Amino acid sequence: MDTLFLLRSYGDFVVALSGYQHEAPERKVAMVASVHLQPLYDAIVASGVMQYLPDIQFVDIGIQHGIFSCFTNRHFFSADAINEVRALRRVIRSISPDATLWLEQNERVALISGVTGKRFSCIHDGHKNIYAAYRQFLRVSTTIPSIEPSEITSNHQVLIFPGSRKKSKQLPVDWVNHVIDSYFKRGVRVTVAGLATEITHYSGNKKVVKGFKDLCEMIASADQVISADSLPAHLAFLFRKPLEVHYKVRINEPWLPPGAKAIIL
Repeated sequence: MDTLFLLRSYGDFVVALSGYQHEAPERKVAMVASVHLQPLYDAIVASGVMQYLPDIQFVDIGIQHGIFSCFTNRHFFSADAINEVRALRRVIRSISPDATLWLEQNERVALISGVTGKRFSCIHDGHKNIYAAYRQFLRVSTTIPSIEPSEITSNHQVLIFPGSRKKSKQLPVDWVNHVIDSYFKRGVRVTVAGLATEITHYSGNKKVVKGFKDLCEMIASADQVISADSLPAHLAFLFRKPLEVHYKVRINEPWLPPGAKAIIL
């Protein structure tokens, strides 16, 4: 049986879930996910946005930094990385030796295969769109439902999420304030949302995200979402919200949610 390990960030996890949203895939895949992803999963399930749910086993391999340390440069040589690899080996030993093992992306697949002693393959090659890669892997037959763009008026609520785990993706304060001002002049209600540390310097109405349940509820009630290349963008796609993804340098095509409008600052 195919076994997919989900060890990356929250946004990666949402992309994986999207392949199950509207139908049960033809391919049967067992998912083994880090326990740090479970609160997000529980919030998504509680929202009712998923029509089908994958077979997921949540395991604790000690991830401390929101992603498997071996996938990062910053924590690659840390004690946390060593401990996480040891825990991953223990989890792998509990899986059938006949299972075909998969990772989400091609990044450091050979390394993980080497340190665990098990051959891993990857779903995403880093080039094609990752949503399409998951649908191909899972053998999902239906087309992705389109997101209908809507004309934003004074009766609408626009949510802006400028933050990101990676500082290189965070949206500049002056740019976001310019976007807020342009909507304000049209009478559109705009809220800047995120962690308290992410939204301090932005103008206008601000709301601190208190958890994944709060985040899902905010996106579900919005008429449009503007986001950095981060978790809220992928959740907005899951909730079928008109979406703009803003990039500082170049459009990250392989990670752009289908139907989203990409804007370079």
